[in-house]
Amino acid sequence: MYDDVQRIVHINTNDLRGGAAKVAWRLMNWQNETANRAKMIVGNKESTSIDVVPFYTEPVSTKMRAVEEGYLDYHFAGSDRLREHFLIREGSVLHLHNLHGNYFNPHSLNALTNSKPTIWTLHDMHAITGHCAYSYSCERWMIGCGECPDLKTYPAILKDKSDVMWLDKNRIYEQSQLTIVTPSSWLKKLVEKSSLLNRHPVELIFNGVDTRIFNPRNKFEMRKKHGLPEDKIIIGSVANGGGIQNKRKGGYYINEVINRLKTTNASVLFLNIGDFRNTDVDNMVWNSGYIQDEERLAELYSTMDVFLFPSVADNCPLVISEAQACGVPIVSFATGGIPDLVQHSEDGIVVPTGDISALVKGLEAVIENSEIRNTYSSRALKKAIEKYSYDKIMKQYDRLYEKSEKKFRPIILTDVSVSSSPSSKAFPRVIVQNHQELNISTFTYPGEIIDYPGFLTEELIIESKAELVYIPKGNMNIDPYFLKSLLSQYNNQEVVYSKIKVTRKDGTVFYKWASPITYIDRNKFTNTVNCLLSDCLIFRTDVALKNLGKINNGQQIVVNYASGMNDGLINTTVSNFIKIKEPEKPENLYIYGAGRHTMDLIASGEINGDIIAGIIDRDDISRIPELFSNPANKVLISSVTYEQEIYEQLSEYLTNDQIIRFYGQHV
Repeated sequence: MYDDVQRIVHINTNDLRGGAAKVAWRLMNWQNETANRAKMIVGNKESTSIDVVPFYTEPVSTKMRAVEEGYLDYHFAGSDRLREHFLIREGSVLHLHNLHGNYFNPHSLNALTNSKPTIWTLHDMHAITGHCAYSYSCERWMIGCGECPDLKTYPAILKDKSDVMWLDKNRIYEQSQLTIVTPSSWLKKLVEKSSLLNRHPVELIFNGVDTRIFNPRNKFEMRKKHGLPEDKIIIGSVANGGGIQNKRKGGYYINEVINRLKTTNASVLFLNIGDFRNTDVDNMVWNSGYIQDEERLAELYSTMDVFLFPSVADNCPLVISEAQACGVPIVSFATGGIPDLVQHSEDGIVVPTGDISALVKGLEAVIENSEIRNTYSSRALKKAIEKYSYDKIMKQYDRLYEKSEKKFRPIILTDVSVSSSPSSKAFPRVIVQNHQELNISTFTYPGEIIDYPGFLTEELIIESKAELVYIPKGNMNIDPYFLKSLLSQYNNQEVVYSKIKVTRKDGTVFYKWASPITYIDRNKFTNTVNCLLSDCLIFRTDVALKNLGKINNGQQIVVNYASGMNDGLINTTVSNFIKIKEPEKPENLYIYGAGRHTMDLIASGEINGDIIAGIIDRDDISRIPELFSNPANKVLISSVTYEQEIYEQLSEYLTNDQIIRFYGQHV
């Protein structure tokens, strides 16, 4: 039988945003809660969980090249090294989720799936098409794609290579060992029709819902708590990825329903989950903003009388099962896997996709009859508990993990881009200054880590015969997986680095990751490395020896070949980050930028107002020589989008010592 010591490794695009991320995240947490045996590897880490580890993907320019050439994610080489990733080497079963999303090269799949037993939960149609996540009315995926009717359908491409990608998937799947899971009978039938994946076993397992969180609350107490009216019928809708303008989620139909109800029923309010914009239509729409807190989401579901979900392409939408678990009846189109979740006239209303008249009629029948609402509500709740509870879902997955392990036979492939056995470079020897004091776990790192409990000298580094040197200053919070994640992606770079997650006082990320690397010569592609941020920098030994004095003194060095993680394995607050970048208090500090970023920076109280001499922007360029005639005066560039442009502009007048770049690298 499957036992608790075995480890499940989930792989997905990210760990928080989107339906696939939520499914993977909830499964991982549930598995850890019951048996402490799950981790997740992602292309983009958004949480602070130590159970989630990002891996090296590629810079944004690689994504653009893939889109322009029409070959989705073919240029992403980081996934080729996943087979040797420390979590996968230690894992028992791989559980794949979305493999699209600018992080995973499809050609990496066969080596990965032949190294460990693999389950692949499909969250859309992408695995069986040439490029799109949903084909809508197109059925060319059944005959090999090509002549794509809509290249802009997500994930978009600029050239039609859908037939080539379809054929490549066919070859890749033929060499892979997979067990496919679909969360709807609709997608299961499509997979069984597909000549790509029908050679692999397919199981139906619905997306689970944590009914301890998603359960009915007192409707009027929740409305009072969230400032919602007690005397109106509240209709829920979903707004992720574009609000009520979202084509796939039926934004057009939601707008049509609003327009029709304006003239017939003014006593309704649309509660739009996920949208930040103030798009109220005659006070009929209330936007919740993006919600990450599941308790708050459950509370908002509990304020609703009915949930309207006119999606035109969907698999097993979480919002439906979440709402049902909170006792909310659904009115929806019969799209994709939705009829699996909602039975017409039993626990909700399901009408033909695109039939707006039937949709409005069904919605009005529910909002005008409290008896129908109550009946549908109790039945929806009963279904959620019986069909989607994690106890049931986890038992199904546990049986599948066990079954997958029993039939798995490891295969060493010779025609793949990763080696069949780890090379010496995969596990470089590294010497670390005061490693134990920083409490960075190595998690049984296969290579040798020399922990020196003091300051490293040239003599000590040479004697260690280490390939890499890590000299952190202890200025930032270091992810326990930091060393292992960076060392696993080392490939003779002069510097390997992590980006920095800079957060507000409340822990939320301040706009985007920062970096210790800045391009200084676009033609030669040389990089300047800010050694004040050495917590997130690992140096090749020859580079460390050549620049040891500058590294220890927090100066800048220039290197030719640096690469790093796109995710922040290091984090710190805005105020501490600025202090690290500018340890000496400037005589006068100016902030360049008059936009939202600057206002947020000042309003948050992250910068001491006593030292702010003023805010400047492009209109003040002529005053720069006067304002900075004193070399102790400095300027902080406060711009997410135009940092590089502003830096180049200021560099004509000021020295590098006078310019503080908040984010560093801007790609």
